[in-house]
Amino acid sequence: MKTRTKVFRRIITIITLFAMGAALAAGLAFGPNLLSQFTPSEGIVVWGIAQESDIFKYLRDEMDIPDVIDVCLIPSGNGNVVVIRLKRSRPSKAWAVLDAMAARSGANKIFITVDEDINPHDMDAVNWAIALSVQPHRDIKIVQNLPSTIEAALDPSLEPLTETVKRLPPYLDIPQPSALLIDATRKWDYTPVSLPRKDFMEEAVKLWQQEGLPPLRLQDPWWGYNLGFWTEEEQEEAKLAIQGRYYATGEKQAQRRSKV
Repeated sequence: MKTRTKVFRRIITIITLFAMGAALAAGLAFGPNLLSQFTPSEGIVVWGIAQESDIFKYLRDEMDIPDVIDVCLIPSGNGNVVVIRLKRSRPSKAWAVLDAMAARSGANKIFITVDEDINPHDMDAVNWAIALSVQPHRDIKIVQNLPSTIEAALDPSLEPLTETVKRLPPYLDIPQPSALLIDATRKWDYTPVSLPRKDFMEEAVKLWQQEGLPPLRLQDPWWGYNLGFWTEEEQEEAKLAIQGRYYATGEKQAQRRSKV
């Protein structure tokens, strides 16, 4: 009896691997990572390019959301993490995008929207957006009871693989997966990015190159820019500081003192 059980499990495992191979041939995310390549890998990058195009078309054409600028499957995310860059608009289309992605069956399970000044291909920039623009109670949602698909069945976080290999086909009656939605767009104006102005940074790059120093690998944002919360008076004070006349701002502030 033990021998028959062992043989049966071996057969089920082989069937599961064949199903995974078929999914790999179809270009599904888990194939190249689970079977042959640890992420980030050539397989996930190539597959990601095709998926990015598919998601972009789905959101722009099928869901009619023209604010979508760019889509990125984070290579180190094993095909599960999708970052979507949006034009700034009022009202924001962030939740229209996130809800549309949750309703779309696929291998992805974490979806993040960012503003147009955030590079979705740079996780440092994405993490910066999450840190500065997300309040968990307001900007994060978990969607449960999503469709049980073969992609979900081969996600090792869904259930123990000892249970998965018992299923025939492997996605039959699996636990329903979930998705994490994160709106990392800014909800209002912010103070400027705390870096020198673009013309100053470009001049610094020229000086660096003239000195024959090693090539720079610049990452956005590499200069400061306005995010809306910046008055003309503050702009003038910044100019004074650049000119070395910062004391003029101090004198102005001194005149505004009031007794307490």
